[in-house]
Formats: sequence, structure tokens, C-alpha cells
Amino acid sequence: MNLKEIIDYTEKNQEIIWNNSDFIYGIDEEYKKYLTNFSFPQGKVCGYFTLIHNVIKNLPEDAIIVELGNREGMSTLAIYDSLKPKQKFYTIDIVQDLRLLPKKFFEDDRVNIVYDNCTNPNVLSMFLNNSIDFLFSDTIHHYHQISKEFDVYKNKMKNNSLLFVDDIKINDKGKFFDEWIGEKYSLDSWAHESGFGCFKIKN
Repeated sequence: MNLKEIIDYTEKNQEIIWNNSDFIYGIDEEYKKYLTNFSFPQGKVCGYFTLIHNVIKNLPEDAIIVELGNREGMSTLAIYDSLKPKQKFYTIDIVQDLRLLPKKFFEDDRVNIVYDNCTNPNVLSMFLNNSIDFLFSDTIHHYHQISKEFDVYKNKMKNNSLLFVDDIKINDKGKFFDEWIGEKYSLDSWAHESGFGCFKIKN
């Protein structure tokens, strides 16, 4: 996967083209306003949701996708809409708040919803080494948290897999970006004003 090409394309085409527009009928009325014309209104949601949506479409047919932190479920929805028939999706949070997801999400065999600390050994044991294709982190906004997450998940990730980190400019999280050796992109200029980091894993 050419990450740079997907980033460049998304920067020029930031509107999500939904694959499953029928999901809107399963969303609570209070949150349908976020999905006007099956797309997020300008200024309400940042471009990284479209980037995630585009990346999932370019992952292998049997990819394993892991999301750390899912409050409300905006990024979860973007991932789910692009999910392929044989892909597996794990979304992990300590709080039960997936208010934007339709009923069928909770009944989908491709989806694994985990309410626990993402660094708990019991959670980590769900994944084999070199098995994860895409890891998205949007948890506590501090360097120590993202560093710990990457430390425990890095052996679980495939060579050439992707790590996306939201809010990379908040508090001291930028230190993680600065220390990264290898392919990386900081997309705060259009993806998210509080910072969005994209990293390619090389084992």
C-alpha cells in the first residue's frame, strides 16, 4: 500500500463516499445530523475520518484492524463502512459509548467489541504476533500512553502495517512523532487541527 498516495488523494477529496448508506436508519435521531446527505458536514468532523475510510479499502482482504479508543464511534463508523467481507475489526475502549453505530454493527461477526484497557495482557492475547494490518490510537492524550500502547502492540503488527495516532499535537504526544524513525506524516494542516500522525511499520 502506498500510504503517501492515499494521503494525497484524501487531502484533495475529503468527502466520504459511503458504501452502506442504509446504516443511517439504525442511528439514533439525535446523531443523524452528523450524517447529512450521508456525509459529515464541513467543520463538524475532520478529514482523518475520510482518510481512515480510504485506507481500510486498500488493506488486504483478510486484514486485521484494531482501534484503541472509540468514544461516540465516529472513527468506528468510518472503519465499519469500509470493512471487507473477510476482514476482522477489533474496537477497544474502557467506556461503553458507541452511540453512532447502527444495530447491525453489534450483530456483525466481523466485529469484536472489547470493553477493557487496551494494554491489558488479556486483550493483547487476542492477537498473534505479526497479525495486525492497521492500528488506530485515540486514547489518553499523553506521550506515556501512546508509547506504552506502541510498545505492547508493535510485535503484534505486520511489516508494512500502519499506525495512525489522533491528537498528536496535544500535550506531549508530539514527542512520539518526533522520535519516530521511518516513514511518517503529520497531517494537522487538513486532517485534524489538534494533530494527526500516520506511521508505517517496518519490522
